[in-house]
Amino acid sequence: MSVMQASISHFTLENLQVHPISIQMAVARSTQPKISFSGLVDQHIKESMVRLSVALKDRGLSLPKDHVTIHFTPAIYEKKGSDYDLALALGLLNLFGFIPRIPKNLIFLSELGLNGDLNGSDHFLAFYHHILQHHPDHILVTSLEIHSWLEQNHAPCRQVISFENLSEVIMWIKKTPHPQLPNKSETPIQQTIPKANLSPLKEVHGLNKSKLALLTSLISQTPLLFIGSPGVGKTLLITQAKHLLPPLSFNTWLEGQLLTNIRDQKNIHFSPPFRTPHYQASPEAFTGTYHRGKWIPGEFSLANGGILFLDELPHFKPQVLEALRTPLEERVFLLSRAHFHARLPAEFTLLSAMNPCPCGYFFVDPCACTCTHRQISTYLSRLSGPIRERFGIIHFVVPKEELTTFSEYPIDSICCLGNLRNQFGKTFQQQVLTESFKNWYTSHNHSIKTPFTYLNKRSVRHMTKIALALSLLREAETPNEHDWSLAWEFQNAHTCFTEITL
Repeated sequence: MSVMQASISHFTLENLQVHPISIQMAVARSTQPKISFSGLVDQHIKESMVRLSVALKDRGLSLPKDHVTIHFTPAIYEKKGSDYDLALALGLLNLFGFIPRIPKNLIFLSELGLNGDLNGSDHFLAFYHHILQHHPDHILVTSLEIHSWLEQNHAPCRQVISFENLSEVIMWIKKTPHPQLPNKSETPIQQTIPKANLSPLKEVHGLNKSKLALLTSLISQTPLLFIGSPGVGKTLLITQAKHLLPPLSFNTWLEGQLLTNIRDQKNIHFSPPFRTPHYQASPEAFTGTYHRGKWIPGEFSLANGGILFLDELPHFKPQVLEALRTPLEERVFLLSRAHFHARLPAEFTLLSAMNPCPCGYFFVDPCACTCTHRQISTYLSRLSGPIRERFGIIHFVVPKEELTTFSEYPIDSICCLGNLRNQFGKTFQQQVLTESFKNWYTSHNHSIKTPFTYLNKRSVRHMTKIALALSLLREAETPNEHDWSLAWEFQNAHTCFTEITL
């Protein structure tokens, strides 16, 4: 009994990670025609053979009725969906000698219709992102619809080749058995977000110190918490923050769309996300969940590259607040379920606001506040110590204390923070700034009265990031005396917060 073999390269998506696989095929002459699958494949792939046989017959191709074994290796990864239709069809044609051997750098990614038309792929963006990042010599072969979408949005198309139907793909393989990438280089064109001539912060009158705290938080991506009475302008000020952020880069946008169906994407929008979930949202709404074999992203993932705004912070469920620990510290989120484990990007800036007490009027007039000390302590203690420490800036918004102009900082003249963010990333050096902070701290030890070695390392890191952001606002590269004093004031609010809860 003679055996013929063929192999074709592909990818699979498991736990939001793309893994390279190989589809191996072998045929044995037999009187009982049968197709057997192995390698942890789902029912969708097994059903694909019905579509393939009809599509091949429609194109005038009839496969011999033999016993074909199709193995997906390595078998440890689950393979599912209709993304393998085109690869399986071409693998079978190569197996029976209709087309020449397929190069390993070709990845065929498309569902096949019964008439042989290429219908695209649900997970194209995930494979496309993986190839751009890790396989510069690979070529994605897919449908015309996807290629048109890429061209329309000025996305890189150098590694993408498209066809309308199966016959065109077969003819192309026969004519070019060893396809090469074109020599041209491409850089994705980013869409620009229209910016106003005036700073968005000018629409908010007063609150100069709060504006400075907000700008510092956005530049250094330090978590911010505003505490103030109702109507003081906390939410109004934070909602202006979305107009200050620069457009997303193409790679950052692509990271947030890995599991998005390209058919649902009409155009690429590079506007940074501004997520404002309600405080009654469930923990799964933030972390995401895995339901019926499908990943449903949560707010931590949807806010990647932008802002996550939590208004009325103490009213959020304790599970939600505690789930913030890892994203704020590591800038990633680890989601673990019984059959699902993923490491998700969580590069967002956390902005939040809350009242000083349940009635909200403790700062306006303590006599007008109807809350007891016990009620205030219980209300504030909903934020645990570890969560409070994650906030690099805690600012008490009191209008009568916000009259300082801060003339050295151009608070009301900044329209976009893109350049300042880039400059912050280039100049931030933790070791150098820590030494500078230590010198400032030592010279003010007589007023602070706390040894430097007693300071929390996380607080020191926040201090250095805040001070550098303040210096960049002054168009300076190193913090001065005033920058360190303001940074210490923003950080020292933790002590005031703790004293209120006692």
